[in-house]
Amino acid sequence: MSQTEGELIEHQHMRIKQMESEIHRLQENNWQPMKTAPRDGTEVLLVVERRAGMPGMCLVGHWMPGGHCIEDHPPIDEGWYFWTGRMFDKASKPIFWMPLPSVPARG
Repeated sequence: MSQTEGELIEHQHMRIKQMESEIHRLQENNWQPMKTAPRDGTEVLLVVERRAGMPGMCLVGHWMPGGHCIEDHPPIDEGWYFWTGRMFDKASKPIFWMPLPSVPARG
């Protein structure tokens, strides 16, 4: 059964409201806009638009200036990257960031 144009528009309006609500929630939790994120290789917590098809996922990432990071690898584009467990992958549309929390003291 296909959706009518009106149902599709209504669904999009609902998604926009959900995203606006999520943006507001993130801003209240000290998330900062990407234009303020450090671009010196410091690892930060990122909220990305989508990861593996899931919206609003968090990951630890850092800015990479592009070029050859490792001699025998092809050059990369500049951007935000994260470690997948076996390689660096480019983060898809980061929308907010915050510093990583401090590591707890051992006692």
